[in-house]
Amino acid sequence: MRPLIIGASGLVGGTLYAEAKRLGDEAIGTYLNHPQEELYRFDYGDANEIINLLKKFSPDVIICPAANANVDHIEQNPKDSWLNNVEKLSTLFKVSEEKNIPIAFFSSDYIFDGKEGPYKEDSIPNPLNFYGSHKLASEIALKTFLPKNHYLFRTTWVFDYEKQRKNFLYSVINSLSTGKEIKVPTDMSATPSYASDIAKFSFELIKQKKYGTYNLTNGEVISRYDLAKLIAQVYELNEDLIIKTDSESMNYIAKRPLKAGLVNDKSIKDTGVIWCTLENAIKETKQKMEKTGQFPLINPDPESKICIYIPCYNATATLPKVFERIPAQVKEKVQEVFVVDNNSSDYTYLMAIGYREKKSDLKNLKIFRNAKNFGYGGSQKLAYAYAIKQGYDMVIMLHGDAQYAPEKLPIMIETMEKDKSIDLLFGSRMTGDPLKGGMPLHRYLGNKALTAFQNMLLGTNISEFHSGYRIFRTSALAKVPFHLCDSYYHFDTEIIILFIKNKLKIGEVTIDTHYGTEKCYVNIWKYGIHVLVATFCYYLHTKGLRNYKLYHDGQTADLNRIFEEFKTEMF
Repeated sequence: MRPLIIGASGLVGGTLYAEAKRLGDEAIGTYLNHPQEELYRFDYGDANEIINLLKKFSPDVIICPAANANVDHIEQNPKDSWLNNVEKLSTLFKVSEEKNIPIAFFSSDYIFDGKEGPYKEDSIPNPLNFYGSHKLASEIALKTFLPKNHYLFRTTWVFDYEKQRKNFLYSVINSLSTGKEIKVPTDMSATPSYASDIAKFSFELIKQKKYGTYNLTNGEVISRYDLAKLIAQVYELNEDLIIKTDSESMNYIAKRPLKAGLVNDKSIKDTGVIWCTLENAIKETKQKMEKTGQFPLINPDPESKICIYIPCYNATATLPKVFERIPAQVKEKVQEVFVVDNNSSDYTYLMAIGYREKKSDLKNLKIFRNAKNFGYGGSQKLAYAYAIKQGYDMVIMLHGDAQYAPEKLPIMIETMEKDKSIDLLFGSRMTGDPLKGGMPLHRYLGNKALTAFQNMLLGTNISEFHSGYRIFRTSALAKVPFHLCDSYYHFDTEIIILFIKNKLKIGEVTIDTHYGTEKCYVNIWKYGIHVLVATFCYYLHTKGLRNYKLYHDGQTADLNRIFEEFKTEMF
C-alpha cells in the first residue's frame, strides 16, 4: 500500500506514519507548520498543490488526520477554523473524487452534545461548539464528494507518546513531575483513544476496504479526573496534586460535551482485532517515554523566561495599539517588554514613556532610544544581544507598526514551549490569506517569488522567508555570528541562512495579515535585490566558489562587539 498521510507531524498522523513504516508500506507524510525530517510541506487547501503531490507520488489512499484542534482558540476564531477545517478539506475531497482516490478522514465525538454518550456510528449529531460544528460539516462534505469510497474515523481524547508533548497525558505528567497541582473536572467523561491502536485499526480497515464510519477508541468510559488518577498511578506520581473540580470552574471558552465518548463494537466486529485496555495503553506510553528519555523528568524544564522586543521607527500612532492588543495572558507570562526606538524623527520614545507612566498594564516595560538610526538589522542586533545578556530563554520580535497581530502570541508561545526542538518560529502570512488581510498584490507576488528562489537555492521548504513576526531561542542565537550580518533589512535573510547553515530548526505558525494606513519605510525593490544577492552569496559559498566570513565555521555571537558598535540609551 502507498498511503499519503496528511498531517504526519501531529500525534495521530505521526503514529499512522510510523505504523505504515512498520508494516512495510511506502508511506508519504506531510506537515504544514511543524517541519520534520522525511515529511513534505503541503497545503491541502491548494488544488494545484494537491494535484501536483498526487501526480508526484501516486498514492492509493489519502489519510487525513490533520486539523486545528484547539477548541477554545477556534471558538474565538471561527472564520479561520472554517477555512482550515472545512473549506480546505472540501478542496481536498473534491480533487480526491476527481482522481478516484479513497480518503480516510478523522473526526471527533465533539459532533455530539454529550447528553447520552457514549455514541454509536449512527447516533444523531448535535455539536455544542464551532470545532464540533466544523468537524460535522467536514463529515458531510466527505460523504458528498466521496459517497462510496471513504473512511470516516471518529476519535476522542487521543493520547500516546508524542514528540511535541501536547496531549492530556503530558499535561498530567509534566505538572505532577514538577510538583505542581493540576485541576481536573470530575463531570466530564469519554472513551480515551490510544493513538497506536487508532493506527492499527485504521490500516486494518483500509486494507480490507471496509468503507464507512467507524468509532476508533478503546471504548472504556472514564472521567477526566479518573483518567488523570490512572496516569498518576501508572507513572508512580503524586495523586494528591490532582485537584477535583467541575467543568464550569475550568472557565473553558467553548462548551464541551460532558457525557461523551464512542462505542467501538463495530470496529472490533469488522476487523477481528481487540483494543488494548486503557491501563495497558498508558503503560505502553510510559515504556516509550522511558526508551526515548522523555520520562522520568529528572531535571524538568523550568518555566521559560520570555521577553518581547518591539522595534520602532516613527510609530507614535501605532505603538499604543500594539501595547493594548497584547493578550492579557501574554502580559502576565512574559517577564519584560522592551521598545527599541531606532532614532525616530517623531516622538515615539516619549509616547512610549508616557504610556508606561500613565496607563500601562505591561509589567517591566522598558524603552530604549538608539543614538542614531542603526538600521533595521542594527536594532535587532542590539535587541538580541540584550536578550541573551539578560538570560532570557526566548525573545519575541513584535513590530511597532501593528502589521502583525499580537493576538497570535499565545499560540506562537505555546508552540515554542511544547516543541523544545524549534529554535526559530515564524508567524507565516503565506499559509493564511494575506491578500484578504490587505497585502498589496505586488508584495504578495514578490514574497512568493523570492521565497521560491530561496527555497530552491537553500534546499528548504519554508512558506515565507520575509515575515518579521519571529520568536528566537536565545540559546540558538548565541550559536550564530549574527553580529556579522548586515545592519539593514536583509539582516532577516542572513540570520535565517545562519540558522539553516547551523542546522537549527525552523518552525512556522499561520498568522493573520494586516495592512492599514501605516507607512512602510522599506524600498521593496532594493530589498528584493539584496535578498537575492544574500541568498546567492551563501549558495556560492557552499559550492566553494566564493568565501564569505559570515559563513565561516566555528563562529558564535560576539555580544561585546555589538554593545561597543551600537550605542543606545534606556529611559
